[in-house]
Amino acid sequence: MSNGKTPEKLISLYQSNNRLMNDAIDRLVVKLYIYKQQYQKNTILLSGCGTGNGTTTVAINLAVALAGAGWNTLLVDTDMRKSMKYKRLNSGVSGLSDYLEGDAGISDIICPTDKEELRYVQCGEPKTNAVRLLSSRRMLDFVNTARDEYDFVVFDCPSLTVVPDATVLFSSVDLIALVAALNCSTKKQLQRAKQEVSKNDNKYAGLIVNRVDKKQYTNVFPQCDYFEEDNMRKSYRRALKKVKDKE
Repeated sequence: MSNGKTPEKLISLYQSNNRLMNDAIDRLVVKLYIYKQQYQKNTILLSGCGTGNGTTTVAINLAVALAGAGWNTLLVDTDMRKSMKYKRLNSGVSGLSDYLEGDAGISDIICPTDKEELRYVQCGEPKTNAVRLLSSRRMLDFVNTARDEYDFVVFDCPSLTVVPDATVLFSSVDLIALVAALNCSTKKQLQRAKQEVSKNDNKYAGLIVNRVDKKQYTNVFPQCDYFEEDNMRKSYRRALKKVKDKE
């Protein structure tokens, strides 16, 4: 599954410097690692509960983290409804829609990135028949080939509550994760998205809540900042004080 048409420059993938985001992504990486080791599952689909939930940001950071751990990873943009000019990543070569319509081979749409172990497939030109293309035999062949060739495959899909594109792939992938955004996703959207996934509960990997501030995050993981430099200094000083008090 090597790249047949190398773009002029590598795709530059942005990575969050937010410590809370990275901590949450690391927790997801551990979960995926366990699924892979215990159950040989390595394909995961991410879909938002509504628009603007940050699904693409989560998908990119997850793929970068997996690649950073040394796993040969493929990130696939399946949103063929949106024009490339509105995309954050644009390789300038053929994409998924071109392959699904028979105008390109799999090797033609695999693009190298600035992360050594990470490859990327862009969506290609926008299509009005996205659902039909995603439910085609060629798409199933793509998923199966990617599963065999890569350690992990991350599918970035449009929101479940907007279009049915993601549901078409539920039967093909190993795991499904939903993405929501605090103070953005509504209760109705969450319920509807979970209902869509309920038919595939055995594949449901959980809900990723985006845009959570530090206070809200530490309510769930109280000691997530334990290894911060300031906290380590405080812990060290407290330990020294206890020793001196005993002397």
